[in-house]
Amino acid sequence: MALVPVASYAAYAVQIGLIDSIFRFSREMEQEADTGLVPLMTRADYDPHEAPRIWEQLRDEQDATAAARKKRSWKDDNGGLFATHPPTRERVTALRSLAEAWPMPATATDGRVAYYAAMRPWYPAMIDEQIKLNDFGASEILLTNLGRDGWTPELLYVRGELYRTRGRPEELTAAGGYYREAIAAGSAPAEAWRGLGLTSLRSGQTEAGRAALKDYLAKKPDLAGRPMLAMLAGSAMRRNRSQRNSRGPDLRRAWPQRWSRARRSPTR
Repeated sequence: MALVPVASYAAYAVQIGLIDSIFRFSREMEQEADTGLVPLMTRADYDPHEAPRIWEQLRDEQDATAAARKKRSWKDDNGGLFATHPPTRERVTALRSLAEAWPMPATATDGRVAYYAAMRPWYPAMIDEQIKLNDFGASEILLTNLGRDGWTPELLYVRGELYRTRGRPEELTAAGGYYREAIAAGSAPAEAWRGLGLTSLRSGQTEAGRAALKDYLAKKPDLAGRPMLAMLAGSAMRRNRSQRNSRGPDLRRAWPQRWSRARRSPTR
């Protein structure tokens, strides 16, 4: 809603009040939704105390982002007069009070296991997008929360990707360790070998890096970017030579005089 020139401060104040009422209505709708959330959770046998933890984790991620970037946390900056949502601190307090007021279901669960099982097929794409945000602090605390019940090979691989992307020498060392843990644990994604290979090469461990990349290429025979990784693995030159030899004899070696004469002949 745009502000139009007005002749008096009184009219200006009326316009501001009108705008504030619109945004306040949005904030009140969010508060109403939070109030209705807890009863719905208890009826579905979910632990209502998990509701405020969503916002607590978001605040922790915002703190971690600020710390990694050496800036002030903006977790309590909600837009002021034009905020469309209540401050997260208020939401945590309100949801915590509501959860305490409702009885805990006899078979209450946080749904963690079922949720992870349902979301697992989309994990690689989701985590890849998270790392592309270039938000190391928030990504690290997110992974730590996901791994609080145990670090799976998939999570170890993702943590390796996060540290490899960061790229500092000490973080490359950490990334290599996470990749090795993922591989040793079994059922690691094939990309763990790729990450280990690239990290090892960047750290100066040439032979180990090439070996890991060769293992990755063996696991991904139809990989679209195979030529580039094959070159890094040190196998492209040998493969090209073998392919050339398989096409038959080199004419320059088989008939050197004819080849030389043909090159000197003028084009007709």
